[in-house]
Amino acid sequence: AAERAPGSNEGPELHPTAFVANTAVLSGRIVAGPRTSIWYGCELDAAGGEIVIRDRTNVQDNSILRCTPGARMVLGEDTTIGHNVTMADCTIGDRCLIGIGSLVAPGTVVEDDVFLAAGASTSPGQVLGAGHLYGGQPARVIAPLDDRKRALIRHTIGTYCEYAEELARVQMRAATTR
Repeated sequence: AAERAPGSNEGPELHPTAFVANTAVLSGRIVAGPRTSIWYGCELDAAGGEIVIRDRTNVQDNSILRCTPGARMVLGEDTTIGHNVTMADCTIGDRCLIGIGSLVAPGTVVEDDVFLAAGASTSPGQVLGAGHLYGGQPARVIAPLDDRKRALIRHTIGTYCEYAEELARVQMRAATTR
């Protein structure tokens, strides 16, 4: 639930259209913009830092996002963080897709328009340049990001915005009928 962490004076700042699943746990300063979504089983822990999720970005089920004290994590607009992703102290650009089960190391910078394949991992401080598909452990350029993959990223954003709106209504009804 989006609650202030024990001993923290900085709790979540969620836009009214942001969806936070009822089993997600948010600790510390989490700033979520319009039409963002944080899904079931996610753990976001700002730990004295800050996690910023920009407009229409989704963090899918069971992903873990952590900051060290004083650090800042920013997820750009129209970005998808796939299921079971683990990330810490990183920056993700706009229109990115971080694939299922990926590991994004501290200090990683993912520029705009990047697709990180499922199961990939980055090295601490690695920069993933704009407009490419990356994969492997550690991640390396596989190919330029083609129109088909760009369309997949756009489609995923629209789909998760719709899911979030629907589930927000369901979750609200369930909370008021208890």
